[in-house]
Amino acid sequence: MKVRRIVANLRAPDPALANAFYRDILGLDVLMDMDWIRTYGNDATMSVQLSFMREGGSGTAVPDLSVEVDDVDGALRRFDAAGVPIEYGPANEPWGVRRFFVRDPFGRLVNVLSHVETNARRSTHAVTKISVHEFEARPYDAGGPPTLMDIRLAETFTGDIDGASTVRALQVRYDDRTARMLSLQRFAGKLNGREGTFVLQGSEMVEGGKIKATWFVVPGSGTGDLAGLRGNGGFEGEFGKESDGTLDYWFE
Repeated sequence: MKVRRIVANLRAPDPALANAFYRDILGLDVLMDMDWIRTYGNDATMSVQLSFMREGGSGTAVPDLSVEVDDVDGALRRFDAAGVPIEYGPANEPWGVRRFFVRDPFGRLVNVLSHVETNARRSTHAVTKISVHEFEARPYDAGGPPTLMDIRLAETFTGDIDGASTVRALQVRYDDRTARMLSLQRFAGKLNGREGTFVLQGSEMVEGGKIKATWFVVPGSGTGDLAGLRGNGGFEGEFGKESDGTLDYWFE
């Protein structure tokens, strides 16, 4: 017995809503439409694969689908033009892919990627303790629920990453006190002895007073000894207090 192909069967209340994402942006053809099922594809051939993951790599969430394209930056421009939010990336990963995450019309996390040429680049793993010593949260749109919040923090880092940063975040806060956040912060200090600054972009989830996040170094943001820095990682801990963070980084 030989497996000939594997098909992803994804529950969708209205399969036609997939058109804008999978047909119009990704360029797939509608191969079958029977109202209750709509199948998309093209004439490309591929090997049979299944991936089982405890995380999505670089501290990210596990995506529901991975879609390999021939031009990931071209795909990124198409999603941007369509107004689809980019949830992660674009990022060049140490295992030789360039990718970004988006959500389809049904809320599934989709990993869009291309394989890139690498020169056996190896990343360095850094760990740090993050302490919040200033915290301010103000609603700027309470017309919900949910409530939209403006979050400002001042943090210090100790460990392989040693220094300080000022954080600005936008938060969607629900009545059950869970929240989603998008953040930017400029770190100033040392990374394993190399001094400079760089910007981290984060995506955070808050639940039960705990925060779990992924972040990446914004390309081109490194200065001083940290010029050319790239990296991905994340942190977990108590929201507004202390967290343990990691960063897998390299230089371009």
